Amino acid sequence: MYIVSHFLWSYFTVRKYVKLHRGCYFFTRSEWIFYFLSKQKEKVIYECHQLSKIKKILIQSSIKAENSKIIFVNPFIIKDLGLNEDSKVTVLASAFDEEVFTNSNVEPKTERIIYAGSVSRFGKSRGLESLIDGLSNLNISEFQLVIASNDDLSAELINLINNKKLNIEYHQNLSRTALADLYNSCTLGLLINNKSEHAERFTSPLKYFEYIASGLKVVASDSKSHRILPYQECINYFDFSKSSSFIDAVNIAINSEQPTYDAIQQYSMSQRALKILNFY
Repeated sequence: MYIVSHFLWSYFTVRKYVKLHRGCYFFTRSEWIFYFLSKQKEKVIYECHQLSKIKKILIQSSIKAENSKIIFVNPFIIKDLGLNEDSKVTVLASAFDEEVFTNSNVEPKTERIIYAGSVSRFGKSRGLESLIDGLSNLNISEFQLVIASNDDLSAELINLINNKKLNIEYHQNLSRTALADLYNSCTLGLLINNKSEHAERFTSPLKYFEYIASGLKVVASDSKSHRILPYQECINYFDFSKSSSFIDAVNIAINSEQPTYDAIQQYSMSQRALKILNFY
């Protein structure tokens, strides 16, 4: 039903707005909008975040149009489609909002590691519960885990958060400004994902760019999508299947020097917008 409604909505939307804005530049994240604008020979950029059978068919058909171009958030999607980067196909990672996320350069008195984002992906846990279990074995005084999420938490995760033996601070439904302030009260950012195909091949984690914009050290689960992020030398990886690996990564990050993210503004939202405009 969704496919049919998306098809119909896209068809009538394009027919309406092409009449009003013929010859303008169009930007979309809808594969069907991309397809119908391509048929109209309009100048259009489609930003693709994941693949499906229908998307593959529509992309292969639409990209043949002279004025149609595609932005992918990581290079694996290009490979899956059998395309190459050229004047019509490019890769552009996520970006942080520089008006909100900045580095205060204030060093917190205690070691605080923050996880911000959803606790599950497509109904499957990201594995935060098992990592919290591992944190109980960390031999660090005044260490605190901070969780910021808009999701409804599982009973298991709620019990872990309420466990007085663990020092966990939980925030829900924060504004972006409040989240930025929370980042600046922490020392490490936690980046985790489950082993789904989407997590491995289709993502460019926005939270990572917010972390580094805030000057945080980063501890991350080892995945293909994480391995292509910038500033690899500043990421401390761990093996999801071994709690000891996570503990080691946290310890290494805590004892490492504060990273310097040179030329970080190239990953800002304004620079990303400029790159999109220059791609037309």
